[in-house]
Amino acid sequence: MKNRLLTLTLCLLLTCLSKFTAAEVLKPDSLIAPEVAIEDIDKWLQFIESTHPDLAYTVKNPASFYQDVDRLKSGLNKPITRRAFWLELMKFNSRFNDGHLSVTPNSLDALVRQSIDEGERVLPFQFKIKDNALVVLSSLNGDESKLKGYQVLSINSVPVASIMPALLQLTHGDSDTHREAILSTRFSIYYWLLYGFADKFVLDLKKDIYLKDVSIDVSEQKSTDLLLPDKSFAGNFTATVLDDDAVLKIKSFRNYEEKEQFKAFFDSFFTSIAEKKIRRLYIDIRGNGGGDDTWKQAIMPYIASKPWRSGSTYKVKILSGQGNEKHAVGDVVNGEVESFEKVNNDLPNKFRGEVVILVDGFSYSSAILFINVVQDFCFGSVAGDAIGGKVGQTGGTQQLILNSSGLKAISPRFILNKPKGGNGLDLVNIDLPVNYDITEPEELITQLREMDVAGFCNQL
Repeated sequence: MKNRLLTLTLCLLLTCLSKFTAAEVLKPDSLIAPEVAIEDIDKWLQFIESTHPDLAYTVKNPASFYQDVDRLKSGLNKPITRRAFWLELMKFNSRFNDGHLSVTPNSLDALVRQSIDEGERVLPFQFKIKDNALVVLSSLNGDESKLKGYQVLSINSVPVASIMPALLQLTHGDSDTHREAILSTRFSIYYWLLYGFADKFVLDLKKDIYLKDVSIDVSEQKSTDLLLPDKSFAGNFTATVLDDDAVLKIKSFRNYEEKEQFKAFFDSFFTSIAEKKIRRLYIDIRGNGGGDDTWKQAIMPYIASKPWRSGSTYKVKILSGQGNEKHAVGDVVNGEVESFEKVNNDLPNKFRGEVVILVDGFSYSSAILFINVVQDFCFGSVAGDAIGGKVGQTGGTQQLILNSSGLKAISPRFILNKPKGGNGLDLVNIDLPVNYDITEPEELITQLREMDVAGFCNQL
């Protein structure tokens, strides 16, 4: 009886702490009571059901998903650490097959930075992953690393071949290729999340030679070594002219507050390349995970030669506050994008040369909507060595913070197929596949400048 009362008291205390102590939420190894964990699972499921228009679009067996969630809930009969709870729910991410549907720890970057400040250490590298190979890209803070280009074979005597599947299971994404790209951006963080911190890291590496038991010093690691996304205007847009070619690098399509600067940048750029009679424009959206529809105003007026639309058929869930006389909250509406965007072919800075879109496994969301338009209306071709996103994109993502457990849930509210229609589950097609060194992004452009890019369009 005494033990039962002690357990009940502990659970009640944990429940209170989970709900009312914000600092406690950011402690991955603190405990939460089972009823709190179950409550957050129920909130998560309710959120998905009230937001997603059709879970079966990407989830192969929704009934099996719900059964496995119920099985998880039935096993929650004692306090569980937040880390363990996070990892259990994150295992569903890969099953969703959708980069817009996920559950992850809230403010994970801040959580890792806090842990580093408290003495924990993470793998001190940025990585690229391709075909399950883990390759060093740079130091954790983005600085050049002498190990750049080396493939990591093992970490602290554990083969990467064993580590990779466990981390990819936790990672959301449309496909294996997309999950690899997403995990590339957070490998050190997810490794820390699954395996905890280490006092040191010993790696086996391979490049031109095999290096065994390479000890990596992390004693001076600082929280600021963990790079945060650069959201500045200048950090997301660059333009370069290479003889008779030009490169426009766009790292994000999010909505920018600098409206006038945004408009002036693109108008000036297209004026410049028109005056220089540039023959080919490379629009580099590698690493561009999407955002908003800013590409419609930034790029399309200058490259579109005929009316276009951003999609064909759609399916959308009516959310709270969006109901009307025709559609109640909770309804799923099917329709078609009937209106086409007009074009002005008399623009003095209209680009009339060749357009090549450069993509990688991370090019996603609104970036794919842009790719769909370029391909389906023959405004250009797509080049790269891999892309993992579906042509039929989900979107309109909604967010729910589960404060008790410290999780953040994301779910889409619409599905939009490409302008040409077809099977929305097909992955984006690459017109010009190019195999290049993934640690040297400029190699793609170097190879393409020697290639003929004509003849890849199929008229609607």
